[in-house]
Amino acid sequence: MPVIGLGAEAAPQDAWPLFRGDPQATGVAPGPLAEKLDVLWTSRLPHGDFEAAVAIADGTVVAGSMDGEVLALDLATGKQKWQRQSKSGYCASPVIRDGRVYVGDMDGGFQCLGLADGKPIWRFDTDAEINSSANFHGPHVLFGSQDSTLYCLEAKTGQLV
Repeated sequence: MPVIGLGAEAAPQDAWPLFRGDPQATGVAPGPLAEKLDVLWTSRLPHGDFEAAVAIADGTVVAGSMDGEVLALDLATGKQKWQRQSKSGYCASPVIRDGRVYVGDMDGGFQCLGLADGKPIWRFDTDAEINSSANFHGPHVLFGSQDSTLYCLEAKTGQLV
């Protein structure tokens, strides 16, 4: 399945930084949409599929593929900004906050990457697949793992709270 950019007049609220759009998971866009949406661009990976929703913030679209790519695209043009390959796939939606990308993988790794360049900032390992998107409470990032645990980490450092 391709990642698709839909054109509408860009509003200051053109972000969708986490699954269902906001920490309350309302699934509602913060501003009005254009009456007619046009496809501006599409992006395909040579291999792999996307199962989870993308995250959008700071003019960047971030997606994780089932084949282990985390991909950042320019929101306006669809041009690739960076791509990071890992050995495990992603079925959890990424989250963007404060210039960082947070995403869990199918091997139980939860990582924080730089939004600008995709470079790893920290990683935290659990004992099972992470297939749900993270959320935040204050300075903490929270996510669940199939190891029957809800994790709470310091968002800046990845330290277990």
